[in-house]
Amino acid sequence: MNISIKRFLILSNLIVGNALGAMAQTPVTGDVRSVASGNWSNTGATSIWEEYRGGYGGWKVRSAVNVGADSINMRKPGYNASAWLKATVPGTIFGDHVNAGLEPDPGFSDNIAKVDASKYNQKFWYRTEFAVPVSYKGKRIWLNFNGVNKIGEIYINNSKLGGLKGFLQRGHYDITKLVNPTGVNVVAVLIYPMGDNFNNNEMPSYMGANGWDWTPKTPGKSIGISDKVYLSASSDVTIVDPWIRTKELLANNTSAKMTFTTSLKNHADVARSVVVTGTINPGNITVSATVPLKAKQLLALNYGDFIMNSVKLWWPNGYGDPNLYTLKLVCKIGGEVSDST
Repeated sequence: MNISIKRFLILSNLIVGNALGAMAQTPVTGDVRSVASGNWSNTGATSIWEEYRGGYGGWKVRSAVNVGADSINMRKPGYNASAWLKATVPGTIFGDHVNAGLEPDPGFSDNIAKVDASKYNQKFWYRTEFAVPVSYKGKRIWLNFNGVNKIGEIYINNSKLGGLKGFLQRGHYDITKLVNPTGVNVVAVLIYPMGDNFNNNEMPSYMGANGWDWTPKTPGKSIGISDKVYLSASSDVTIVDPWIRTKELLANNTSAKMTFTTSLKNHADVARSVVVTGTINPGNITVSATVPLKAKQLLALNYGDFIMNSVKLWWPNGYGDPNLYTLKLVCKIGGEVSDST
């Protein structure tokens, strides 16, 4: 995780508020999530999702009208999706049609004004298949969506997981009991069209997709799976929404007043005691605390203001160096990694 001072830390005075001082960073062994988390590049083997879905042909997309009665069968393994269009995720449905040569280059001449936008003002299905990594055996398995534009229903193996609304809403679904750990699994996403009263009723979304000043509207208003989709694994306790913010710069910008919040979720039916550790670099600063959690408890941890000294700010181009800090946040149960950032 790379963060500037305005988004700094996620953990500087964790729980007890006492920094444990500069310590050498020790690599975390058994980390089951950090490699896969959010790492959706479609370019390398570092993404576990990419590695295990590649053999099944990746994402496909098709209008719900053309899918028709197959909308049930296509959510199951073994469905023949050869007639579907290859999709890019993250991306837009209109962009997939451009990539396939079904629409002319929208950036050339007035091509975009000639597109029949009604073709994209309808529901569309996304579909992909994957196998569960062997290393996930015995873990809780999660399907993660970082955003869709704008309304989507998420299915796994024909079971509805839930829905997302707004391209900033994320989905974190426990699919442990819904996946075939040794066979093929199917993810399907139904994307809904957006209305014409865009600026009032369809926010949050990409405002420019409905036209802006002299720019034309984007056909379909950029609907699609607009952010990363990935698999991850954890034990019983997970880290939820760590958030850091800068409240004030002090001493001629050499120190900063910070505040930090996060939550821990115990998914087990029994109580758990977890050790949460954060390591910040540069500085090799490690802080740690033990947190008791009741069964199924979601515990919000809110910390008071704290001061970071000798900070290195992130500066825009031409104003200085774009300094960044890294933070490794790890949650352990009985010495074994349960979750990490």
